[in-house]
Amino acid sequence: MVQNSHVILGTGNEAHLINMDTSVLRALIHFIYCGSLPSNLSPVLLHELHDLSLQFNLDRLGALCETLTGGSAVVEPANLAKDFGKLMRDSALADATIVTESGSIRCHRAVLCARSKHLRSQFATLTTSKAHLVLPQSLPTVHALLEFLYTDHVNVTREIAEPLLSLAAQYGLPRY
Repeated sequence: MVQNSHVILGTGNEAHLINMDTSVLRALIHFIYCGSLPSNLSPVLLHELHDLSLQFNLDRLGALCETLTGGSAVVEPANLAKDFGKLMRDSALADATIVTESGSIRCHRAVLCARSKHLRSQFATLTTSKAHLVLPQSLPTVHALLEFLYTDHVNVTREIAEPLLSLAAQYGLPRY
């Protein structure tokens, strides 16, 4: 028996309620988080995923489905650092604010909490409507820390190197 789920998917400012097979939903979620598809998907599920890729402009998913069904599409490799860098620069879905000595930055609690248990414990004490974290650092220093948390990469200038290393140690980021 096929189980269906109602899912809200969005593109830009539009949201669509879709009734989809739970197996398709699982595969879509796997693709979003991992950049790949689970093995042993049936041709029917691949076709449904391909249709979703067209509807929601998920080009990489569409190319991957075409390749797995014997097509000749070019599949670009997943680049989570690049995608999360875009997420960092787009505050549309941001749910928290970090306030610094010289300004503030909107951010995504889920990303920060996944990368630092210290940030996770601080955000856990804040209410959703008041998710403001105050850091007594300069805006460029905090921005560099966030860039590292989102992308696992950062270019450091001499001016912020020392305060950045101190901040990274404070938030339990030994790889910095």
